Amino acid sequence: MKKLFYLLFILPLALLSCKDDDEIPNVDFKVEISGGKFVNDKIYVMKGDTLIIENVEIVSHDKNAAMGEVSYFLDGQFLFTNPFSPYKIKIPTDKLVLSEHRLHFNCPVYVEDYPILTAYFDYKVLLMEHSDSIPNQPSLPITSGYSIVRD
Repeated sequence: MKKLFYLLFILPLALLSCKDDDEIPNVDFKVEISGGKFVNDKIYVMKGDTLIIENVEIVSHDKNAAMGEVSYFLDGQFLFTNPFSPYKIKIPTDKLVLSEHRLHFNCPVYVEDYPILTAYFDYKVLLMEHSDSIPNQPSLPITSGYSIVRD
């Protein structure tokens, strides 16, 4: 009788674990910046200006989702971890070399019924000396340039 009881107890657990563990949820982000312009998948900044990541947020998702602290890196060098929404950081550019830089940041993503995920953000930052080198197009909130992976 005990064997039948254990079988009936384990069967629902086996069915629950059939979910594909490699599946990634549908989660989208929006990044808002100031002090620079996001045009053609690049962030243009005038030397001496401060690039500010004003807000990083989840804007759509399949299920209940939340994000954790955001850790920022510039050219592979750690800058700062902000554990509080809106996850703002100020990046001064007066001591940076006039060239292309890489801004990376990441954060844990918590989605109901999924293991803990990580969102990685990667953007080219072009430090410019003259404003006429910056494309004359409006800067929009950034809704691309990220990937979500399982750890």
